[in-house]
Amino acid sequence: MSIDEASRHALHEAAAHNRWTPEVAVTLMELLPPSGWGDVVRRSDLNALEARMDLRFRIVDARFEAMETVFDAKFDAVDARFEAVDARFDAIDARFDAIDARFEAVDVRFDSLEAHIDLKLEATIEKALNRSIRWTMGTMITLAGASVGAVALITNLG
Repeated sequence: MSIDEASRHALHEAAAHNRWTPEVAVTLMELLPPSGWGDVVRRSDLNALEARMDLRFRIVDARFEAMETVFDAKFDAVDARFEAVDARFDAIDARFDAIDARFEAVDVRFDSLEAHIDLKLEATIEKALNRSIRWTMGTMITLAGASVGAVALITNLG
């Protein structure tokens, strides 16, 4: 049943003259809360609840801000550690670059030494070959001369 203005007025009149009809009793029952006044919330109760909730949210926000500060500091520390590790890797890379440069210098020295050895070997082989050719030529000339002399001797004797 919905309460209209006429029902409210009848309730007021009945209360004022102390006459209670069944319709007036129903109107009164419709106006009362179904489970008692203890379950009815007043605006002041809601305002107090809102204030308590605001306080709790501010406390939670403050905790989050404090944790954010702590976490920021921890993340900054982790970042610093990573930067230190990166610096170490950069130093190791620089050392490997220096070692590579040394190996390249050694390669250049080996190439130079190999070229020098090749020149010496070629000169030695050329010298040995020239000696061998001269010895062979000398031997051949000597043998040719001896042969010519032997032929001349045989023809003169003969």
